[in-house]
Amino acid sequence: MATIQRWYDGSGNEVMALESYAGGYRLTGNVIQPGSLNTSLTNSSGGIEITSGGILQVVDGGITPPRMSPKAGQPLVGDLNVTGTGGGGVLSLANPFGVDVYVTRIVVVITGASSSASTSDAGIAADGTTSADNLIDGLNTGAAGAFDNIDDQGSNGSSTRKWGSSQFLTISQASGTVTGATGRYWIHCVDAS
Repeated sequence: MATIQRWYDGSGNEVMALESYAGGYRLTGNVIQPGSLNTSLTNSSGGIEITSGGILQVVDGGITPPRMSPKAGQPLVGDLNVTGTGGGGVLSLANPFGVDVYVTRIVVVITGASSSASTSDAGIAADGTTSADNLIDGLNTGAAGAFDNIDDQGSNGSSTRKWGSSQFLTISQASGTVTGATGRYWIHCVDAS
């Protein structure tokens, strides 16, 4: 865990710190207490402001892009789109961030199994129609359940993978037939720039 931002009150006392860890980011320190609204916290690069109603605003460049992913803490979420048996036939997702990011977690929940036994591979590929198994190798799309690249990565998968700004994350049929499979995905990324 590494502290990447600190905030101070008007007297110079540290009140919060933003820490990064393998699963994302978290705020630690003194929690803003009820009744202490309209509070401003600052650090060397700017600040954040808690306004009446508890609205959090970043002010004066308070959290700078080199320090935090543009979508930090907000996973990419959606439905699988089983359209075929080729590369990207279960999911073909272009990098939406416009910068290189690292995929630190992908969770695939199969809610409806394929009509026959099947496995799929998930990974980062050069285009949306290429199979890759560098995140999850051998995802069981023939059974309902939740699978991820931490506990279910298979022989070629990995817990972290760079997703280049022009690359795709694909899920593709590896064996059997994925026809009939349904489900959702959650992808968590951190900024690599």
